[in-house]
Amino acid sequence: MGQRISSSRVWRVAGVALAAMALSTTQALAQPADPDAGKIDQTSQVLRPCIDTALRIDAPNWVCTPSGLTIQNTSGVGFVPIAPTVAPSTERTPGITQDDHDNWCETGSACHRIVSNYTQETKGNVAYGNQDGLIGTYDVILRTDLVGRQAQWRQSLILDTGPAIQFNEVWVNCWEETTMTPGINCGNHYAGAPVVNGVSPYFNSQLLFGNRLNNSDEYYGAVTARFTPSGYSQYVMGMVETPRFNCYGSTDNCYFP
Repeated sequence: MGQRISSSRVWRVAGVALAAMALSTTQALAQPADPDAGKIDQTSQVLRPCIDTALRIDAPNWVCTPSGLTIQNTSGVGFVPIAPTVAPSTERTPGITQDDHDNWCETGSACHRIVSNYTQETKGNVAYGNQDGLIGTYDVILRTDLVGRQAQWRQSLILDTGPAIQFNEVWVNCWEETTMTPGINCGNHYAGAPVVNGVSPYFNSQLLFGNRLNNSDEYYGAVTARFTPSGYSQYVMGMVETPRFNCYGSTDNCYFP
């Protein structure tokens, strides 16, 4: 297991310079390096603005999430916020009767469904590649159960297209909302280092127990990861975030508004 990913480091490096570079370079076409036969890659279409930006700046190593573009080069890791073609959505649902994570939200960038005031699920679609184009896509799911003033999480990954992926480390990070991004850290929880491939495309973590949230404030959870696709170098995935939940007072239960 490697070192915990520093979200603040990913968030703060060279965003303005990268955006300027994107405007001054030529556009390339994104072609999957290892497309799955007969499978429509809807994720790459939803994240097209991010993918196109990565290719315009000739990024050697890039990951697109619903919040934007994470790139790696000789200077380190940088992040550029980029809106997807389909904005994140939130819905309330009376309950989930089956495991529909693979089919749910395949045409959206990120989807949030609130099952009750104390249970919520988030799905984010992720695409990654290099200067030659798109390599693959996968899904990130995070289920949040609020128990008193504690969040409990279960994290899932689903391979959509591309080669097998070794996730070197996956983390669920807790953040207290502030005016500074990403906020005040309230816990880092290791979800595992799974392999997903064509034979075993799904991963479900064990239940992760968050810290007690003592401050009267809003909080959220976020998944970060480092991963290595078969035949490629290591990638860094930026945050896939849940909606904010409220933990007001000092003894009141936390809840999703």
